[in-house]
Amino acid sequence: MATTADWLIYAIGGGHGHARRGWLLQRLLARSGQTALLLIRPGSDRYLPEGKLPRIYAESLADPDLAPLTGRPSAGIVVDTFPRGWREELNEDLLGRYETRLWLARHSNNHGAADATPYHRVLSPYPAECCEWDGQLPMARHCGYVVDAGHLDFKPDRRHFVLVDSEHRCNSRLLELLRAAARKAGLEFHSHRHLHTPIRAAKLLVVGAGYHSFYECLGQDTDVRFLPIRKRHDDQFRRAKRYDRSLNSLDDLMPWLAAPPVAQAIPARLDGNAVLTTLNVYR
Repeated sequence: MATTADWLIYAIGGGHGHARRGWLLQRLLARSGQTALLLIRPGSDRYLPEGKLPRIYAESLADPDLAPLTGRPSAGIVVDTFPRGWREELNEDLLGRYETRLWLARHSNNHGAADATPYHRVLSPYPAECCEWDGQLPMARHCGYVVDAGHLDFKPDRRHFVLVDSEHRCNSRLLELLRAAARKAGLEFHSHRHLHTPIRAAKLLVVGAGYHSFYECLGQDTDVRFLPIRKRHDDQFRRAKRYDRSLNSLDDLMPWLAAPPVAQAIPARLDGNAVLTTLNVYR
């Protein structure tokens, strides 16, 4: 197990977005001539491209199999979302082994400014004017959305109403209601499992409003709405409400489907210079 990298990127979490954010940072560092190990949960990279940059799989940094990694740690660590670790394992001893500690602070229901104490720098993955923290992390440097929608293939059209339900949360009754609403609005109904399927849609409905799916979709020229899911750490309802993109009930469905498509793409770009400036401040 390599332990000579400049950085360890801790991207362990419950969804695929953690792995994608970590992968984006790893690529950014590689392009600047720095080496980074990406630490993720097994299977969380199934939607990432294959590549030569090193990945390590574990459920916790305290996993005994990672003893060689933590015994001779990299110079710096970047921790995504969970400042104390997904399993709460990032205690004073573990974090203290790294000369430079940075928290990539995606908004979370259960964290705040007090969690920044062990870290030298806090990086907020939002533009300053659209930060989900709403001033609760005054020490953070903003770097824009840490997303890359290059894997998406969206094209607007006038005929299709498309549902994306990656976890099969919609039951057969709801699917039939959506199909009937599409017919009434003069649209063809289609259902997909993944956002990275080629999508042609006048109207797009996404089940879930996680950080990556939400901001990647908002960066496309597609009339999109979301069905937020209640999560322990991530307030998807709050996120979708900020942009008025939440479909709150079936009563809201027909007016939206019947209205002409309105695509209002927002810039969803990562500010690589802000990331590298923050990471390199101690180099």
